[in-house]
Amino acid sequence: MFRGVWRGGPTRPTKADDRAPPAFAFANGRSYGSRPSNPGLGESVPLGDIFQEVDEAVRQDRWQAVWSRYGNWIIASVVIVVLGTAGISYWNNLREERRLESSARFSEGLSLLEQQRYGESADVFAELSQDSGAGYALLAEFREAQAQAQSGDSAGAVATYDRIRADESVKDTYRDLAGLFAALQLMRSGSPDDAKARLEPLKGEGKPLSPLARELEAHILFQAGDTDAAREAFKALSDDVGAPSGVRSRAAEMVDAIEGGEAE
Repeated sequence: MFRGVWRGGPTRPTKADDRAPPAFAFANGRSYGSRPSNPGLGESVPLGDIFQEVDEAVRQDRWQAVWSRYGNWIIASVVIVVLGTAGISYWNNLREERRLESSARFSEGLSLLEQQRYGESADVFAELSQDSGAGYALLAEFREAQAQAQSGDSAGAVATYDRIRADESVKDTYRDLAGLFAALQLMRSGSPDDAKARLEPLKGEGKPLSPLARELEAHILFQAGDTDAAREAFKALSDDVGAPSGVRSRAAEMVDAIEGGEAE
């Protein structure tokens, strides 16, 4: 650094030393003089660049820390999302295939029913009610009972209707409808007491099938020979403004028929 020593005094700095950057040159965040395009070891680097590199290093360290803690969870989450999406797509495709299969089987059952091949039709609908989705299963059960009734298997039809009626997963409207059909089947098979027992829960206030249940009960009374009770039931129904017009009209006709028969 120094070329020689003065006699009797301190060493003399060289001209290169005279060009040394003043101390304040680093204080404002820049080097003294122009910065080389590729600063090397020992060359001046702006303080702002140093801070930026430090910040980047800190951020990198923080990212590494976060990744080391949560990286596996992040990967697992991505895998779950990907597999979940694939699973949903597969399930939708499978459900569509099953829906089409159920539709084809249901059409087959209806075709057999129209051909009066009631036993075969009942078997198709029974199988469909077990293997298909909720919508087709319920329709298949009703059709199964219909096929059983038309084949002469009254007890089987009532049992199928009772199964629907007892299924709490089925909406109340359909359960009540099954009870009404069971009562109709029991009336036709000569079991009036069992029929009335199926109708009793349907006659409550606010029940949508109450007018039909009351009409069927009046027919059961008339069929059993209790004409007075039947006439009163039909008369009350014909006067009920809350009952559908068709029900009221049929009830009024039955009142006229009963009274006309008595007059004769």
